[in-house]
Parts: sequence; C-alpha cells; structure tokens
Amino acid sequence: MRFANVCLESIAVALPEEIWPSSQIEERLRPLYERLRLPFGRLELMTGIRERRMWPEGTRPSDASAAAGRAVLGASSLRREQIGLFIHAAVSRDMLEPASAAFAHRKIGLDPSTQIFDLSNACLGFLNAIVVAAGLIESGQVRAALVAAGENGRPLVEETVRTLLAGSLDRNAIKPFFANLTIGCGAVAAVVCHRDLVKGRPRRILGGACRSATEHSELCQGDTSGAGGLAMQTDSERLLDAGVSLAKETWDDFAAATGWTRENVDRAICHQVGSAHRRRLFETLGLDVAKDFSTFETLGNMGSVSLPATLSAAADAGAIRDGDRVAVALSGGKDSATMLEALLLLQKRAPIDFSIRAFTVEQGKFLSPIEPLGEYLKARGIDWTYFRDAPSLRLLEDQPGHGCDLCSRYRRRAVYEIAHGLGANVIAFGHTADDFCEALLRNAMFTGRLSAMPAVTNSRKHDYRLIRPLVFVTEDITRAYSAKLGVPVVPCGCSQRTGTVRRALRDMFGELEREHPDLKENLLAAMGNIDPSRLLDPKFLNLDEVEAPTPEMFPIMAE
Repeated sequence: MRFANVCLESIAVALPEEIWPSSQIEERLRPLYERLRLPFGRLELMTGIRERRMWPEGTRPSDASAAAGRAVLGASSLRREQIGLFIHAAVSRDMLEPASAAFAHRKIGLDPSTQIFDLSNACLGFLNAIVVAAGLIESGQVRAALVAAGENGRPLVEETVRTLLAGSLDRNAIKPFFANLTIGCGAVAAVVCHRDLVKGRPRRILGGACRSATEHSELCQGDTSGAGGLAMQTDSERLLDAGVSLAKETWDDFAAATGWTRENVDRAICHQVGSAHRRRLFETLGLDVAKDFSTFETLGNMGSVSLPATLSAAADAGAIRDGDRVAVALSGGKDSATMLEALLLLQKRAPIDFSIRAFTVEQGKFLSPIEPLGEYLKARGIDWTYFRDAPSLRLLEDQPGHGCDLCSRYRRRAVYEIAHGLGANVIAFGHTADDFCEALLRNAMFTGRLSAMPAVTNSRKHDYRLIRPLVFVTEDITRAYSAKLGVPVVPCGCSQRTGTVRRALRDMFGELEREHPDLKENLLAAMGNIDPSRLLDPKFLNLDEVEAPTPEMFPIMAE
C-alpha cells in the first residue's frame, strides 16, 4: 500500500472537561473491593492509567465528532466547500439509522455536495477511514476529505460499574470486565488532501500494511445492554498475546512494502491501551520505547480516537518548530554528540525546516585536546563555534574557592552569549535520562526541593527556548551509539572526580539497577505523574477542607 500524492493537512482534538481518576472509579467499586479483598490502586498499577475523561451525560458521538471537525477546519487552510468526503469513523454511533455522519455533517456545517458515510471497525476505524480517503484522493475521485471520530465510553463504564456491584462475582469472574474501566472519551478529526492543496511543507502519508487475524474475534466483544447501556467483555491476556503477535507480522509486511527499518523510525505512535501492552509491543517489534509518545496515562483508551489523538499531542508537544535556529551545546562527551546526530537526522526527515549550528564552551577542564572534535565536525560539514570563556579560565588561574554552582553560572552566561552571536532562538542540551533522575534525587536529598530539569522550557528572559531531546535516552545508549559513529570524545575533568554527590548517585544507581532494571523508567514516569495533594506544599492543598499545614505541624523527631 503506497500513496504518492496524499498529505495529512491538519489534525485537531476535542476533549471533555470532566476528569475521572482511577481512584474515583475504585471508590465507586468499594463494596466489590472490600468483599473480594482487592487492593486499592490496582487499576492504575495494572494499566498505568491515572485518569481518563468523560463527556457529560447525554452527549452524542456526533456532538463530539462535530466539535473535533470544527476545530480541524479552524486550523486548516482549506475551505469547507473544498471537502469532498466526510467519514465518521468511531465505534460510538448515535443510532442505527441514519448514519452518525449525517448528524455530524450538519453540525460541522459542511457543503451539501460532500459525500458522507460511517466507517466503524473497533479501534482501527479512524485509520481505516484515512486509508479509504487516501485511496479516493490518489485515484482522483476527491481532492480533500475530513475524517472524524467521537467516542463516548461513559455508558460502557457506567454499565460496567453497575454490573460489578450488582452481582456476586468472584475474582476470576470480574476479569473480563476490568478492561472496560480503562475506557475514556474524546474526539479527533483530520483533513486529508492532495499534496497540491497543501500550503507550506507537506506532511505526506506514504503508505503502510494491513493484516487481519479474525480467528481471535471472540476475545473482545461488545454490544448494547439493557436500558440503552453497553456491555463488553475482554480476555485481556489472550488478546494481548494475539495482538502483539499480529503486530509483529504486520511490521514485517510494512518493512517489506516501504523499505523502512527500525532505524528509520524517529517517533512511534501506537494505539493506547496501557503500560503492559506498550512494553510488550515495543519489545516484540524491537523498537526503542524511548521513541514512543503516550497519552494513556491521562486519557485512557479512547477507542478509535486514541492513536490519532496521540499523534496530534505529539505534534503539539514538538520541541522544534518550523523556522527554528537551533544552537547545539557540545560538551565534548558522548551524550551531546548523540544528540547532535539525532537532530541532524530529524532535520532530514521532519516536515519542517530548521537550522543547526554547534558550539563548545572551553572552561579549562578538558582532559584532552579539543582539535579532534573540531576536525570530525568539519568533515561532517557541521558549522561549529569554539569559545574560550575568559572568566571561567581565570577561575582556574586564580584558584579561588568555588563549586559547581559558580562554574555552572559562568557556563550559562557564556552559552547565552554564544547563542546570541549565532542568531539562535533554541538551545539544545544533551542531558540524558540519567541526568534527569540524578537531578531529581540530588535536589530532593541535598537542596530540599522536589524538582529536576524541564525537557522544554524558556530562558529566564524568554530570549531562548531550551530543549533537552535525550530526556528518555539512557547513557548506555549514547555510549554505544557514539562509539559506533566513531565520535572523538573529549572528557571533562569534572566527570572523573570522586567523592562528589553526582558520583555517589551514579554509583548508587548502578548498584540498584542490577536488581531493579526499570529504576530509571519508573523515576522518569514519576516526574510526569505528580500528585501535589499527596505532598506537603500548602500551595497545592485544598484549604477549604483541611487546615493549611506549616513546617511546625510536621516536626522531625531526632535524638
């Protein structure tokens, strides 16, 4: 399956405002949990889903689909009358007849000449609709199409809670129902068109591969229930095994059809089910989980909406934007060298234009000559600035008492001066997952602050956007990758020092990871899974319900 002229012109998401934490659902199920002695917190622990969103009662799927459709047309450069095809591609439908597309078409305000129909295929519906639209565009039947999906899983979750509370089910009998509690609500829409209609750099849809394993159709089945409710039962374990096996076969077909390899993939977007499914899928396909972008933690499983909504979120969270001028800070080490290569690959493949210039600050602490790095960069055709920072060098000459904080402030000033001279608006740093984890523990244990480093932020005066692209990449990867490239590594003397807090933390991590290999992954997840109400900062407590605490209320007892 290949397409030569089809582009994803725009994509937009509409989400409900009502948030249902997993803890809230479990509280509703308290009688069941207490009767079966189930541990509270198991729903989030098993799935990684902290919360999901729900439409208000009475929301129709066409209402949600239309909200996303209006949003995407607002972001698109195409006019409504240019849309020749509209597909409602959700599992959820308003009723059997007429098509939900008919209701959404009217609510969006599309032209009467627009062809409309529903296309439903469980969680694959949106992708199937994109393929159908792409085929019609490629064949010249239509020039532009709008695909929308509005999923309303609230009736399913409500019916599941009623079922679990009403029966006398045992632990085995409740298993087929628990997948229902991961469901969330949302809507997404995309404009797909011929590349001739795209303004700016086109985001092409290149092609793909499809496989079916219909012998497993009984593993997840849903239908209407009494009083307009919904019922669904899932054999989660067998469905996971079958789905991952099918994904492996489909990946092999995809690689054969497109000529892609795993190394060609910069970012992977998959259907959002939960943490266990993601782990198994990436392990089976041999893809680096650091290339994943996930939303299941806060949105749950939104059916056909999940994958395209996650793609939209990944695009919105882009650290690099069209027209950016990126200054890459090269420390001389393996991490920053790996980051530079990653940005150069992104520059070739991304649907945006941005420039890259590299620089290195000399503070007098390199343990070997810097010239080999410069020769390597020159051979690669990379623009490189080498800057000897006089104030930092005087620190070494005069040898006043100073620590890492002073040296860091000097380096930050020098970095901003260089970026200004290069005309950059973005500065990229090579901090890895190891650095983020160490910063979190170092600040908590030695400065009394619960903070680390932001992956994307602005400088204090908002002169520069600061990015750390390797936030989910560990140093064992950068070490192997830089060695494979043959990058000349110029170590800094500070990295060799013993007796420092940083070295102590590195040694501690190394020892713990031998028994707990997911340690860094869990710490990174914790940085994105913050519950301020469970901490001691009065700013984040509901003062209408509890007395504002003071440090005196939490004395530390010591002899």
